[in-house]
Amino acid sequence: MKVYNLTIYLVLLIFISGCNGESKSLKHKSEYNFSIVYDYTHLTEREDKYRNRCSYDNLYFFIETNFENDTIQIEVGKNKIIREVVNTNDGLGLAKVITVEGISEIEEVYFSINDSPRISFELIDKKMNLIGVRKKEKEIELLFYKRVPMYE
Repeated sequence: MKVYNLTIYLVLLIFISGCNGESKSLKHKSEYNFSIVYDYTHLTEREDKYRNRCSYDNLYFFIETNFENDTIQIEVGKNKIIREVVNTNDGLGLAKVITVEGISEIEEVYFSINDSPRISFELIDKKMNLIGVRKKEKEIELLFYKRVPMYE
């Protein structure tokens, strides 16, 4: 009888510890540190010769460096959700340009990468509609560009 009770105790102990281990493995949300830089300028002041390619009526996300099979999710308004899997072209330093139409109706933007919690930000100036997104390990930068970025 003692062996039987000990066996039941061990089985329960293994089951409980197994459950605890399983719940820990379910919790693997990616933790990223986000920084938002308004009025970002490259080191060189140059003519904005590509401005005519980007309308002031749209919001542009330039998904740039160090993305490798990452899922970007952008939410604007109540019903507009954009999900894209992106990979950076190392030669260009650009993964993708995501265009969101109808900037005049956008007040707040929600952004997340992979399974991270989403962050939100307001569009302070609707003419600042060029947003660079850079990834450096667990750091994500959102850069509001003054000029259309160039990739060579």
